[in-house]
Amino acid sequence: MRKPPSVKKTSIIAGEGKSEKIFLEYLKSIYWIKGGQHSVSVHKNIQEGHGGGSSINVAGEVMNQFGCLPRDAIVLLLDEDIAGDLSCTDITRQALKRCRYKSVIPKDRIKCIMMRPCFEGFILRILGKRILENSSHCKQQFEIIFGKKAPKVDKGNYTRHCPKKLLEEKRKQISALDELIRYFEIATKADFASYFGG
Repeated sequence: MRKPPSVKKTSIIAGEGKSEKIFLEYLKSIYWIKGGQHSVSVHKNIQEGHGGGSSINVAGEVMNQFGCLPRDAIVLLLDEDIAGDLSCTDITRQALKRCRYKSVIPKDRIKCIMMRPCFEGFILRILGKRILENSSHCKQQFEIIFGKKAPKVDKGNYTRHCPKKLLEEKRKQISALDELIRYFEIATKADFASYFGG
């Protein structure tokens, strides 16, 4: 008798815009092993540039991208300066209120990873640059290294500036980076219990 096809587990990881999506795809290319029983979908906030800037809006729009298809986990990459004093619990709780597909959202498997103070500052810290806790300054410094448009279209920027050897070194110092890398490592095995604490 023919065996029924195995059902792959799927999770989603998303950032606030194109730059984050490109970086997440770069990490996926290094740390996620294709061909296992788990697939990883990398997304960005579909409302980027259209008033969707708050962390709650970003989280809500990402959740709504699910449609009616269940996922096993959601990981959100968010700017700390935009989140402000809101915790991950606050953000996800309020985002779920706006979500059209609450029944398929794995409420106990949603994680927010905060970048200090923003995505550009996060990347600069990986590169070992001294940063100010000011997003505008971080964006200026980021553009000096990567150019104004390149990081939005060219994954090669991260290949050149953030090789795996550097990422492995910096994950020991930057907890947000370690959490991101661990997600892709764990997603390969579809073993989320240790990542989400049960």
